[in-house]
This record gives sequence, C-alpha cells and structure tokens, in this order.
Amino acid sequence: MQLSSKHRMLVGLALLALAAGLAGAAEPVARDLRAAAAAVNQEAREREGRPYVLKALATLFDVSPEAIERQRAATGLGFGEIAIAHAIAEATGGARTFQQIVAMKRSGLGWGQVVHALGNEGLIPEANPGQIVSQVRRTAAVAGALREGATGTGGLSARLGLAEGRGAGRGGG
Repeated sequence: MQLSSKHRMLVGLALLALAAGLAGAAEPVARDLRAAAAAVNQEAREREGRPYVLKALATLFDVSPEAIERQRAATGLGFGEIAIAHAIAEATGGARTFQQIVAMKRSGLGWGQVVHALGNEGLIPEANPGQIVSQVRRTAAVAGALREGATGTGGLSARLGLAEGRGAGRGGG
C-alpha cells in the first residue's frame, strides 16, 4: 500500500509527537537518576572510595566486585550508570538483563526513557521509577557508610542518619 505524501507527513508528525511525549514523561526520572549516579561517582572519587563502591554495588545487586569491574570495562559506564542499569534490570523482575538495559541506553535512549519504555511494556510497575532512583541513591549511601566505617570517620548509623541506639526497622523503635 502506497501512502500519499499527506499521509506520510501525518505519520511522521504522530511519531514525532510520540517521541516527544516519551522524552517529556521521562525527564523527571532522568534528572533524579543523573543526580543519584553523580552521588555514586562522587563516592568512588573520595579517598579510597572505589573499593567501597564496588562492595556496595556487589552487595546491593548480588554481583561480584570483579563482575562489576568487567562490566565497567566492557561498557565504558561509570559506577553510577552501572548502578542505574542494575537497578532497572532488577525492577523488571528478571524480564530484562543488565546487558539488555545497557543496549537500550546505547541505542540512544536516556535513562529516563529506558525506564519509561519498559514501563510502557508493562515490565516496570508504575510505582517503580522512584524505587529505581532510591536503589541508586542507596548505593552511594552504603558505599559512604562502608568507607567512613573503615576509616573511622563515622559509622553506618551516622552515615544513614539513624539515631544512636535505634534500629533501622520500620517501626522506629
């Protein structure tokens, strides 16, 4: 079937509007993910911070520190973007792998667009974008807590803002 130039123009405008909607809807998530990734990368730049970021990533995403290093070498991503890709893959409940998430990013999508596209596919529940951002932020917090605990500049409770003698449980205590 041959489309007239008028129909081609309408299809093109519809696709453009769809792409603009995808980009616009994804922007708040993208902004939050960029900030969270920057915090992870800053932790890695802190004095002796790199091993603690590796340990935090390994612990939170159940991947060995060596695997994280291999992923960085293979993808060229920073620690923050590694955390984002793992958090997104985790949010899909196993429907997408780390490698598939990185491939989506490399196709030209921003992180927010990746999250939004997976949400449109029904792979990320509507409430999960905030959880993805929280998981990346947690990576920076855990790395900082590990580093500060090891160097004597503060313990885990102090780093995570927990009152002395109070647990991290949901009930307060």
